[in-house]
Amino acid sequence: MVAILGCAYGGLVAGLLPPMFSALQIRDVLDNTSARGILGLGEPAELDRTLEAGDAAGLDTIVVPAGTACKGSAQTWSAFMARGDVGTGPRAPMLADDPALLTFSSGTTGVPKGVMHSANTVRFTVESYARYQEIGCADTSLVVTAFGFIGSSVLGVYLSFLRGCRTVLKRDWNADEALELIERHRVTHFLLMPTHAIDLLGSAKLGRTDCSSVSRGVLAGLSEAQRLEARQRLCVKPFPMYGMSESPGHVTGSMADPWEKLRRTGARQRIFRCQAGGRSSTSI
Repeated sequence: MVAILGCAYGGLVAGLLPPMFSALQIRDVLDNTSARGILGLGEPAELDRTLEAGDAAGLDTIVVPAGTACKGSAQTWSAFMARGDVGTGPRAPMLADDPALLTFSSGTTGVPKGVMHSANTVRFTVESYARYQEIGCADTSLVVTAFGFIGSSVLGVYLSFLRGCRTVLKRDWNADEALELIERHRVTHFLLMPTHAIDLLGSAKLGRTDCSSVSRGVLAGLSEAQRLEARQRLCVKPFPMYGMSESPGHVTGSMADPWEKLRRTGARQRIFRCQAGGRSSTSI
């Protein structure tokens, strides 16, 4: 989060990569974006891919955590921050419609595709989401998805920056540990993907965990029965959601919506098939 905020302050575009990207995919991103540097803060295998891609791209700035075996032009975060030229130059002014954030597709149909967002599109998304779900500086938000995805970046990192809420970060997914964080930090809001929500509902620890602080949360992709169970056991307002990197103004509910409306939304899915290039594609 320090690095992302530093990019925003210094007039740099932050490109947040999903942790499962291969070295080849990372290299494609570096080449296509003319990136000046890369920061890796993941698991050992992820760091190895970061170092390999950064070296192959010939980057001058490759930053990794302390304790990582550096090679080539790589340096640790502490060494990078100790450099006399970091953050000392004049701040580059940016316009609100200038590119500020890059997120990337999964690359299932080729190399990863970058999605450009400006300060205005990020601000619009955060302010709209916060207004619908009444999130402010008194809230504590649990972020369990990696920063490389639009939900955790815009509705996690930038939600903290622009709305002033407290944020609890969970790097590795573990349902029991997440429940412990909810109780310990009195979490009031979270955003969960289907696997996260199903894991929490299936945890034996849920019945022994005080989740009374969670006044609302996004539980994307659940069935009507699962959403009902979540309302009874996990949070008072379990919101549905649909969104994508290309259009971060996510479709969700508001605190003013009655439960009957929230209960039915997202429970019924219509499948449309269209013919494209002789192949049948499905959208939900």
